[in-house]
Parts: sequence; structure tokens; C-alpha cells
Amino acid sequence: MIIFINNETHEVAESSTIHEAAKMFGAKPPYAILVNDTFLPLSQHNHFVLTQDDRVEVISAIQGG
Repeated sequence: MIIFINNETHEVAESSTIHEAAKMFGAKPPYAILVNDTFLPLSQHNHFVLTQDDRVEVISAIQGG
């Protein structure tokens, strides 16, 4: 099925979780995830199943000074 991660199209298997999609995307902790503009706590990443056309935003911390 097709989902969008940071506005890019990605194909994932049916019943993929957010954790699996983030790993496929190459997200490195720490990061926050929003699904369809709703924050998803880390405790739900292994349980939240994606559906066709979900929009995922992966937001990574940037260090600097």
C-alpha cells in the first residue's frame, strides 16, 4: 500500500506499523512522529497500524548552537 512520509511516497506492506515504516525510512532516534497531523507517542509506535494514504511526518532533533 502507499503512504506518505515527509511528503514522499513510500510503498509498505499491508498492516505495517509506524515503527516498521520509520525503520524503513531510516529514522534515527530521537524523533517524533505525527500521523495525519496527530502526534503518536513512542509507546504506540509498535502497535499503530498504517492504512492506505496515511501521511506520516518524522521530525528529528537537530543539535546546534
